[in-house]
Amino acid sequence: MVAHVVRLRLTLWAGSLRASPWQIVGLALGLLNAVLVSLVLVGSMAYTRTIAEETWDVTLIVGGALVVVGWWVVPLLAFGVDSALDPRRFALLAVPRRPLLAGLAVAGLLGIPGLTTLAVATAGLLVWVPDILPIIVGLVLLPVVMLTCIAGSRAFALLMEPLLAARRFREVVGVLALAPIVVVAPALGQSLRALRRGADVAPALIEIVGWTPPGAVWAVQVDVAQGRWGRAAAHLAIALVTAALLVKLWDVGLERALTTPPPRPNVVAQHGPGWFGRLPATPTGAVLARSLTYWARDSRYISNLTVLPVLVVALHVLSQGAAPVTTIIAPAIVAFTLGWAVVADVAMDSSAFWLHASAGVRGIADRTGRALAVLVVGVPAVVVTFVAGAWRADRWGLAPASLGLSAVLLGASLGISSLVSAWVLFAVPAPGDGPFSTPHGSATANLFVQSLAWIVVMVLATPSIVLTVYAWRGSAAAGWGGLALGLTLGVGLLVAGLRVGARIYDARVPELVHALRTRG
Repeated sequence: MVAHVVRLRLTLWAGSLRASPWQIVGLALGLLNAVLVSLVLVGSMAYTRTIAEETWDVTLIVGGALVVVGWWVVPLLAFGVDSALDPRRFALLAVPRRPLLAGLAVAGLLGIPGLTTLAVATAGLLVWVPDILPIIVGLVLLPVVMLTCIAGSRAFALLMEPLLAARRFREVVGVLALAPIVVVAPALGQSLRALRRGADVAPALIEIVGWTPPGAVWAVQVDVAQGRWGRAAAHLAIALVTAALLVKLWDVGLERALTTPPPRPNVVAQHGPGWFGRLPATPTGAVLARSLTYWARDSRYISNLTVLPVLVVALHVLSQGAAPVTTIIAPAIVAFTLGWAVVADVAMDSSAFWLHASAGVRGIADRTGRALAVLVVGVPAVVVTFVAGAWRADRWGLAPASLGLSAVLLGASLGISSLVSAWVLFAVPAPGDGPFSTPHGSATANLFVQSLAWIVVMVLATPSIVLTVYAWRGSAAAGWGGLALGLTLGVGLLVAGLRVGARIYDARVPELVHALRTRG
């Protein structure tokens, strides 16, 4: 069964590569990224070990623990779990659960995240040279590390799936995620400042993180290298119990997935026409009303609004209120993120896109309506983010430069994403699916196009970035010039993106409808 599931995973992977050249390009870039990350990691860790053994120990234990936590948490908040081998697809095949779980665990390695983590963990062992014993221990524990990452990711996704069916829970999950950030970030910031002052915080970090479930498996190598066999045995016990508990939780979640129907989102009754009754009865007004309804009720859009406060609070806490971060970087990130949110709008419409096609909605009305919805949400969000940052740092004089940079990033990202969304259909969760449902191949399919588009946005925003730097250094003229340039360039790029996107949309409506129907 294990070999069969792995072979099925490889077959699906090969099929996705044959389906589109973008998949091959994305896979190549992902594998190249894994190699580069491994090389950089080995070099940096080798350098830190030559400076101080304690620094290397902190890098290994704390860095390794963050990798494990990333596997557990990031899919829940942002990217989702690849559904190529969704366990529910095996429900009617009478497949034994335990062999299926083993097969899914091995198949979990066959992806960019799994291969990257495996490459980084393996390459990190080279830093122990010429000490052979820690290398041997690391190789023995490598399966435990990967099992802890994969089992934790799948277990939390399956067990939290019923909660995500509740709309209210989806709306507050981002706010709930603030709690660990608010607690952990100050401690991390204090540690970084202590390191800059030359204080010896390594023993405290090792002692705290090493006894946690994500960090225990990494602390074993350090204990063995230092000859502390009692602590090594204790850390090993914590690591094995953690892995076993996560496998058990995954098994419980897998049993439920195989024997119960998937939870569906709660349907919230809507009385009256809503936004459709408040906006003009024009094609642009109808698209705007529909988009605003998505932003208020669709969990795939709401996730953008719930993750951003988490990110902004983390930036504020980690930077300890540093003015460049709170007044410039935070609003710019909010502007870029919300502007890019419509890049998969057509794909997320799914079969409902037929309404636009059958009604003969022109491209300019479609593109403009969707963009206006983002501006309704994005402009207040950017302004609130800046006001909070300027109040915290007491740097109100940076308002012109900061708002100018945010304007050009919002306009450029929104214009280019309006163009790209009519050209490329990204793999996105289907309507009603939770954030854990990420269609197979989406990571590699989206990588190249989005990376290239992001580079274009940054290049177009370069003049505003330069003026913002001068404004930060005290030039009031550069600040006001940045505001004028940002508004002009942002509006111009948005209008140009909408017009080009509208032409692409009008030319590709039949292809878009066919592609969406084929997916469904």
